[in-house]
Formats: sequence, structure tokens, C-alpha cells
Amino acid sequence: MCFAIEPVVGQPVFRVASIEPQEMGIDIQSASDLDSSIDFCEIQAKPSEFLNKTFEVRADYVAGFEMGWFEDVRECDTKQTSAIAYLFDEQFAEATGKAKHRRFERKLKIRPGPGLPRSVRGTFKIRVEPYAKRNEMDRRFDYQFRVLSAVAIE
Repeated sequence: MCFAIEPVVGQPVFRVASIEPQEMGIDIQSASDLDSSIDFCEIQAKPSEFLNKTFEVRADYVAGFEMGWFEDVRECDTKQTSAIAYLFDEQFAEATGKAKHRRFERKLKIRPGPGLPRSVRGTFKIRVEPYAKRNEMDRRFDYQFRVLSAVAIE
């Protein structure tokens, strides 16, 4: 909900009126949809219950040879049953900020010796979405977790 200040006719006082974002042509997520208290394990186990919602989660981003994935910082009691693609948003670097993004990349840098997989622990803002299939035969994933930004890098 947004608020607008409207002058009250005949009085030097202003009244606050609520305006729904949709009335202004703004498509935003309500504050109740942004839930940072949910466990990442829960989201991975039942992504259908969290579709089109944004969360801040504390997790490890693990970078393997050809792909990366997220793991909860603790062992999950429930198992992931859906195939999930983890995609970084086009605005990830900008939304994360220059210093944090540089730190994120430094931690993932390939170094000589046995170092795969590499991981970064942090708090990430993610959005759960249905998987965007590239064609009608594409059945690789059920859901995609779009990584919007790194809120904190440990």
C-alpha cells in the first residue's frame, strides 16, 4: 500500500490517503510476501508453495564445474523433490553493490590445486518462479530460483 498526501481544502493541513500500487500501475510484492524467517530447506522441498514470492535466505552458493546450486547452511531434514535451476538475475551485480559483488567473485575464483566445488556463504534475496522452458521439449527443471542480490557475504 502506498500513501499520498492530499491537501485538505480550506485548511493548511494535509490528509494521508492510501493508494493501492496497482492503481498507480506499479506491480510490487507486498511486505508480507517478503519473508526472511523461512528455512531454505522448506523452499527447496516445496517450491510450489512459494511460487512468485521473494525471500532472503542464508545459504551456501556452491559453484561446480558446469553449474552452481544453493545449499542450506545446515543439514536439511526434508529432501528436495523437484528439479530446480538457480539463475542469477541480470541485475544481480548492480543490486548487490560493487564491493559485495567483488567479494562474492573473489571467493568463487578458481585457484590452483584441488578446489572444486567452491562455495560462498551469505544471505541472498531469491525469487521462486516456474521454470521458463526454452521449448516444448524442455523438461530439465520444474522451478527456477532467481537470485536477485547478495544481501551479505560472510
